[in-house]
Amino acid sequence: MKESMRTRISNLLIYIIQVLHHVYRALNRHNNQDDITPLTPFIIKEDNKVYLNKIKSAIENANIKNIAITGIYGSGKSSILKTFQSEHKEYSYLNISLASFKDCQKSKLHDSLIETSILQQMFYHVKNEIIPDSRFKRIKPQSTFNLLFKSLF
Repeated sequence: MKESMRTRISNLLIYIIQVLHHVYRALNRHNNQDDITPLTPFIIKEDNKVYLNKIKSAIENANIKNIAITGIYGSGKSSILKTFQSEHKEYSYLNISLASFKDCQKSKLHDSLIETSILQQMFYHVKNEIIPDSRFKRIKPQSTFNLLFKSLF
């Protein structure tokens, strides 16, 4: 009989804890906004900026031609780059995003699409007059006079 009484008391305590947990969640439902952590890049404010120093020394080394920052999703790669850009305004930056690619099989066509997208993003940061013979055309803003003239004729 003692064992069944312990089981009943144990089950009752578990039930009370679950009810209290539900009540607590219901009361704090609107206060959970602070618990949301954005996954967007942010400027790192810590004094320990080892990665920033590594990037700076790599840029200053004439023998290093490529720098890669790798890591899992949400590990802070973009935050490191954003912090570096904010602290080192002496350099000019061109941010290229590869996030818009759809999943497809690894092939020459896939590599070509990546190269084309990178080139497009580079060209779109430059005025049309600088690269007039580019096959990457952009929509040019039309003046009101030009639109009126084309509409009439």
